[in-house]
Amino acid sequence: MLVPVIGLIQVGNQAWADRYAYLYLVGVYLMFAWTLARLVHRHPALRPAVICAVAALLAGFLLLTWRQVGVWRNNQTLNEHALAVIRNNYVAHNNWGNGLTAVSRHQEAIAQYQEALRIKPDYPEAHSGLGISLKVRGRFKEALSHFNEAVQHRPLQVSAVNNLAWLLATCPLAELRDGERALKLAGTLVSLQGSDRFAYLDTVAAAYAEARQFAQAVKWQEKAVQLAPVPHQEELNKRLELYRQGKPFCQNPPIPVDK
Repeated sequence: MLVPVIGLIQVGNQAWADRYAYLYLVGVYLMFAWTLARLVHRHPALRPAVICAVAALLAGFLLLTWRQVGVWRNNQTLNEHALAVIRNNYVAHNNWGNGLTAVSRHQEAIAQYQEALRIKPDYPEAHSGLGISLKVRGRFKEALSHFNEAVQHRPLQVSAVNNLAWLLATCPLAELRDGERALKLAGTLVSLQGSDRFAYLDTVAAAYAEARQFAQAVKWQEKAVQLAPVPHQEELNKRLELYRQGKPFCQNPPIPVDK
């Protein structure tokens, strides 16, 4: 139980993590409880004092728990706390950006990702997140630059490769599309992820279509449709029909949806 959580074997980027404390403190709690029980058994006169002390201790723990639960209320409170206790916390800025992106507050998310990159310019997760928010805002050239950075720093990260390949294959700005490079990235997607994720197969098909290899585009899109959950099939089938007609798919320019 101790080996994965005491830092001798690294689990994640952190040196240690408070979330693991409950594991190795179980033994300490048992020792504490049994020691008090034995103390009261040997010295019955101490029972009232021990009961009062334990009650006060539990009350203190209750207050601390109530305070800590407030930290975990939502993405914003958690990351505000992380930024308050750790300086230059690029992970917290990135995570805050992800939370803002999830509720379509992209302009605010952009500021958080940019701050993460100010602290750590080679942080691929922040480049990917920033690229997504910039794309939604219609800032395609900047988005492409950050997707490129993400892939440069993490060339085998599936989501980063997918983001870049999709934009190169489907960008509304014709001068930014690059079917041949999208195809190379699509090959990386297939080698990394296999052929069992419909979203990545959708990207592979779009890359083939942009490269004007429509027979291959149809083949991969049909696989994507077969694997996709029902809510996604209508959209995927629309693209499949485009490829059958010998037309690549191009995203519509987005309408900013910041709240």
